[in-house]
Amino acid sequence: MIEATATALASLFNGDTTLTSTYGVTGTFYDMAPDAQAYPFITIGLVTAPDDYTFGVRAWSEALWQVRAWDQDTSARRAARIMARIDTLLTDQALTVSGYRVLVCRRMETLPPMTELDSAAGLQVRAEGARFLIGVS
Repeated sequence: MIEATATALASLFNGDTTLTSTYGVTGTFYDMAPDAQAYPFITIGLVTAPDDYTFGVRAWSEALWQVRAWDQDTSARRAARIMARIDTLLTDQALTVSGYRVLVCRRMETLPPMTELDSAAGLQVRAEGARFLIGVS
């Protein structure tokens, strides 16, 4: 379920022309981007995935996913626009996860902006993010 959901998220984001053409997103990566990845990019990561059981059988999983948009623009304006687009793509929308039925897909919380140093590139980068609940059966 985890790998299939991560693949579905990456496919959705990498296939969206607003993200790739309008905002210049260079890719979506699980947990962290590769060294020297061009900005902006998106990272996704699993926060938690508790399972619900019915009559001793796993009925569904509620996974909380953290999504962040990273950009070298210290104002975080483009990263915020990327996250707004991600919110539009995910909140109460149909997400196709191979082998599973998605029961819920919704933003649960906005994360505070982050500033980090990309020491390899010598850049200060900003990240905007949110956590999304994706429930599958």
